[in-house]
Amino acid sequence: MKIRDTLSKSVVLRVSDSIEASQALLVRGMHAESRDGRVYLDEGSDEHVAKAIQMLVQDGYAVYRAEEEKRSLEDIFLEMTKGNAL
Repeated sequence: MKIRDTLSKSVVLRVSDSIEASQALLVRGMHAESRDGRVYLDEGSDEHVAKAIQMLVQDGYAVYRAEEEKRSLEDIFLEMTKGNAL
């Protein structure tokens, strides 16, 4: 696992129906996951997020908020070392 991949930003979207919205993005070839009533995008570039929001609005979903998911150094460390005994 590369550190750059671990540090890449993900974006969380608050939308009107997270399950259906994430499925709509998946059908269009965008990786999206619905958790906790939110849609998580694993690609956080401005262009990718704008495209996802545009698709959702065109499909009739309300997009209430888009924010970067902030990860602590502890979270990153645990992800990088999971399964490895120290």
